[in-house]
Amino acid sequence: MGKDLAKVKHTFFFCEGGSCKKAGATEVIRSSRAYLRNNGLWNKAHTVKTHCNGRCEDAPTCVIYPGNHWHKNLTKDSVVEVIKGHVGDDSLDDKHLLFKESWTSIKSDNERKPIKPKPFELKIDHQYGEVYATKGFASDQYLHPLFLFLKNCKSNSGFSLADGRVLHFRHLQEVNYNAPYALQLIFENVNTPLEVIIGVLPKSIDKSFWERKITSAEYIQTADQDQRIIRLSNKNGQWIGSVELDNSDEELWNYCQEIQLLGTYLNKSIEVK
Repeated sequence: MGKDLAKVKHTFFFCEGGSCKKAGATEVIRSSRAYLRNNGLWNKAHTVKTHCNGRCEDAPTCVIYPGNHWHKNLTKDSVVEVIKGHVGDDSLDDKHLLFKESWTSIKSDNERKPIKPKPFELKIDHQYGEVYATKGFASDQYLHPLFLFLKNCKSNSGFSLADGRVLHFRHLQEVNYNAPYALQLIFENVNTPLEVIIGVLPKSIDKSFWERKITSAEYIQTADQDQRIIRLSNKNGQWIGSVELDNSDEELWNYCQEIQLLGTYLNKSIEVK
């Protein structure tokens, strides 16, 4: 029988992603669970291991509810003090507190500036001539949502591939991301799904996967405004394919600038380089 959730008063979300694991998260989690078990608190609290809490610079981390308490730089000893402050009778020490509900800012010794794409640059492109261009993000956290948006907006955008095919997103029926590394795009009247490699690859994987993995997403608008393109390449700069955006779909272009480029909008008062 599982835990009686009606008795649970606190939930601990321990990160056990790569950075936290390297910083000792596994020992932190084991220490917390042992303390809860040995002190009769097991049924009052529930512990959950997460893949990533999004604060790698403060590893290991734990988020505790209620109160949206974020704790940082935990050790097997300090996590016991944190538990005592939440579930036990001790007062909560702010020493390892990164954020809580009543605060307006975080307290981190290792805060990183948010990464944002550079402004659009006017340049001469080998393929399209005079263009405005900037690099976007090419991780699966951006590419998966991008292809979902392209499917749902049903525009006249197309996907030009290195094998010479051009597939149209209005015929895209499904976007599946249940394989370890590959996004599967299922188009109407196309016999086999199109596999697009977007996930994190292990170093030991076959070279062919690296050749197909998207590591660069360049957002381009031609200077004459006739074309808008997302050019996708691998780590060697080899072209994998291009999303040729429907030039009449301003909602789609605004999505690219606001969501995919984090509010980096095209400013046309730029000198050519």
